[in-house]
Amino acid sequence: MSSGKAIMPVSVANSGDSVSRIPDCGFNDSTIDSQAFPSPASPDSDAYRDLLDDVTTVLAPLQALHQQAVETHAPTVREILRNGSRDARLIEQTLDHLLDHACIPQGLALFKSLCRYYLNLNPQATASYINAYREMWDSEDLEPQTHSQNP
Repeated sequence: MSSGKAIMPVSVANSGDSVSRIPDCGFNDSTIDSQAFPSPASPDSDAYRDLLDDVTTVLAPLQALHQQAVETHAPTVREILRNGSRDARLIEQTLDHLLDHACIPQGLALFKSLCRYYLNLNPQATASYINAYREMWDSEDLEPQTHSQNP
């Protein structure tokens, strides 16, 4: 899974920190090339709105499929958590499915909750799922945060 982008390492020592650092997926203003799309205040704002409406219309069925998949996997996640399941195959299979749908808030919430649970059972596997999430859903413009040290 080498996309040429830097992947932030995941610390598995502190379960709260490693999983809570999974950012929300989606686009923000910095991910859109300002020259590719006219500003809403520009003379081409009607064209921009039409394009946005077209894209929204095209993506609506995909969004519905993601939502439907999340609703399908939610009972499995609840059962794993409620029963304290230690079935690594079931947990990892569920994480694999949720990873595909972590682009919507509900999918990301389930993915995070199962990662937090699995972290205590298998920290290395959980770290690999978090890194897979970052490769799949993080914006290209997100760089690892570095802390400068004063001499």
